[in-house]
Formats: sequence, C-alpha cells, structure tokens
Amino acid sequence: MKKILFSLLTAAFTISFINAQQQSYYPNMVGSPTQSFVLAQDTSPDITDLPLNLAAVGASLTWNFTGLDADSYDTIFFDTRTAQEIIDFPSANLVMEANTFGRIVFDKNAGTGLFLHGTALDFQGIPLALNYNPPQQWLPAVASLGSSASTVSTVDERIFVGIDTNVFGCQITIDSIQLKRISDYTVNFDATGSLQLPLDTFAYTIRGISKEITVDSVFIFCPTGISGGTCLFTAPVGWSLAPDLLIQLSGFASSAVVVDSSFTASWYYPYTISPVCVVDFTYDSAYTDTNFITTRFKGTNTPDIGFEQVEQIPLSLYPNPATNMLMLQTSVNIGEATMYIFNAQGQQVKVVGLNGTNTVDVSGLSNGMYFYQLADEKKLMHQGKFIIKR
Repeated sequence: MKKILFSLLTAAFTISFINAQQQSYYPNMVGSPTQSFVLAQDTSPDITDLPLNLAAVGASLTWNFTGLDADSYDTIFFDTRTAQEIIDFPSANLVMEANTFGRIVFDKNAGTGLFLHGTALDFQGIPLALNYNPPQQWLPAVASLGSSASTVSTVDERIFVGIDTNVFGCQITIDSIQLKRISDYTVNFDATGSLQLPLDTFAYTIRGISKEITVDSVFIFCPTGISGGTCLFTAPVGWSLAPDLLIQLSGFASSAVVVDSSFTASWYYPYTISPVCVVDFTYDSAYTDTNFITTRFKGTNTPDIGFEQVEQIPLSLYPNPATNMLMLQTSVNIGEATMYIFNAQGQQVKVVGLNGTNTVDVSGLSNGMYFYQLADEKKLMHQGKFIIKR
C-alpha cells in the first residue's frame, strides 16, 4: 500500500513539476548570438483584431488574437557586442538589433534574470551609449505566474555637438547637450494560458505586463549664451535647460522636459526565443478605455512569415466560401506570383504557382478556414483568408 501511495505521489509531483516548467520562462530561452526571428506587425490594431482583456488575470486563460493583420515585417537579430559596445557596456553579454529600435544591450544571466543595460546609438557619426543605472530587470530568474520585478534607473549622458551657426542674425553656439532620464520600470507576470495567433496556437504562454514611467530632460551648454533681438529663444552662459522652442525646431521632442508612460503586454512561450507576441497599449485604471498602439507577433510553423519587402496590392478573392476553384481579381500583374495556403493551425498545406493564370485549384482542401499569402519571390503582395465549404 505504501509503495502504491508513494508511486501516486511521485506521479502527481512529476505532473505538477512538468506543468510548472511549461508555464515558466527563463532567461536562457531569450535568444543567443547568431539567432534571429521575424515579427509581423499590426500597425493599427483595434478591438476586432485584439480582444485584449487586461483585467483578466490568473491561470488557464485564452487569448484569441487570430484577427491580427500583418501590415509590415521586421527581422530581429541577436548579436555579440562590438568593440565600442564592450567599452560602453562592460557587464553586458547580448545585443538585440532590429530596424525599429536599433541595438539594445542586455545582460542575460541564468541565475538572476535578463537586464537591459541600455541602447547603442550613432549620433551624427559619433557612437553614443545610453546606459541605465542600474540596469532594468526585464525578466526574473524564473518568470512564472506571480513573478515580478521593479527597477528605478537613471540615464545621464553628455554629447559634444559643436553647433556654431547664425540664424537670421541670431548667433547660436551650443558646445554640448546632456540627456537625462529617470525611469521607473515594473513587470508583473499575472496570467497564463493559450495564445491564438493568426498562424499559430501556443498552448502554454505566460503574460507579463510592464509599465515604465519616464521623465526625460535635455540640457545645453552655451559658452557665450544665446540672446539678441532677432533670437527666437534665449539661453544663459553655461549649462541650462534647453529652450522648448529649440527642442521643437530640432524635432527632438515636444519640450525640454517630457513625462511619459508606456505599457506593454508580452506573451512568452517556453523554449521559444523572445516573446511570441508584444502589444503596446494605453489604458485607464479601470481598463475600460484601452487603446492599442501596435502589436508584433510571430509563429513557429510559419517560415514564410518574413518577406524582404511588403507591397500590398488591391485584390479580390471569390467565391468565398469556395468549393473547388478560387478566382483572384486585381489590376496588378500577378502571373508570376505564388500563393501559400495555411490551415487554421498555421500549417502550410498548399503552394500554388499562378504561372500566368489568376485561378487556384483548392479541390484537394477539406472544409474549413484557410489563410493565404500571395508573394512574388520575397515580396509580399497580399494576404487574407477564405473558407472551403461543400
């Protein structure tokens, strides 16, 4: 009897341990140098694309984001530090790079978590490092339901700009600028469950809600000051807060001091590099007026999700629902294009080269909903969905 009871307890412990592992995310899963992945981006998500209920927390939730649209694509690369970044970020060990945000530098530590050290920029040909002190903790050592992290950091960087110009009789001489930031960053892993994306379903995901409140300030150093009858703004000799009009004319920001807040929901899938879905949003405290800014998402079974160029064309597909044939109607020449067809589970089920025709034979597909991508080599031309019903 004791032996049977011990076996049952062992089995129960093993199952609970496996479930716990499936619902946890660790820093070593984030990604490593030479790895990369493609994110599709919905640049204007709305409630029909993304029925996001932020108020729902806990375990075993379901998020249905199958209505998201892939408006554009971006490839994310993991890299090692350059020689300059080794000097600027001596304690980091990983760089993430993309067209949308440049190069951001992390310390990936299996024992303590994932920490954002800062951003590496090129400012008018001058390498610039924006260091967070202390680094922001993005992931704890074990990210599971109930995990959280909080960091208050500062950024304080001076940049030599050497501006010496005369504008409408006003002499503007600015030796350097100083960028300061105070950041209050928190992340709470408050929910787990199934995440349904347009081409994939992830059975075990954990959601992290991050909030960052920042105060950014811009200062300038004027060796002779800025003044005079034709000057639109003034500044004293030495260091001072930059005039708002100067900041606005430069296009750098709306004013010299900017208080901002950003909110992000990220879904992590164990043993998959980086989040599989990231949503930037604004909201009120009751979550009754949520506005979605942008959504980035990826898939595991979608090798054709990434294209070097996106050129959406006007196209009508009929009949829909279809039985055996699809007709593609467009004013654009698509005779050399290829249609990739995926089932509702995100699996590629058919590839059709149009070869000069605008018809697609779908007689071999069973009833159900399908997604398609129309591409010319690595250029995405159109995408959508259709139904087979007989």
